[in-house]
Amino acid sequence: MVSKETCSHRIFRDFSPQHCSKKVVDGTVFCKIHNPEYIKEKSRKSREAWDAKWQAEKSSRTLADAAVNGCKAMNPGNPLAVAQNIKGMVTALTAIASCGGNYPGDVVDIAKQALAKVMGEVKE
Repeated sequence: MVSKETCSHRIFRDFSPQHCSKKVVDGTVFCKIHNPEYIKEKSRKSREAWDAKWQAEKSSRTLADAAVNGCKAMNPGNPLAVAQNIKGMVTALTAIASCGGNYPGDVVDIAKQALAKVMGEVKE
């Protein structure tokens, strides 16, 4: 028989169902651990933490997917080559943009625009 001072939640102990032996929280018939309000609050906090973690993961996946798709669009046969040579491409664009006299004007303008996007100076 359950006393009014112990939790009324049934647990399994020693391979048989028994009542929880912890003391009740004032105004309820449950201890803190088995109190339905506590369980809901704990579940809500856990869910919020998981949602925040998942949102960060989802954002990083979106960025990675965009990078991979961009590399595939530039060189469908070997997108890894594009990724491995990004620094070299930026160096080449910088060289083209800085010595405009040796290239047609539109090439220099395209290089400058591409550099501005890469460096975050222009939003698409």
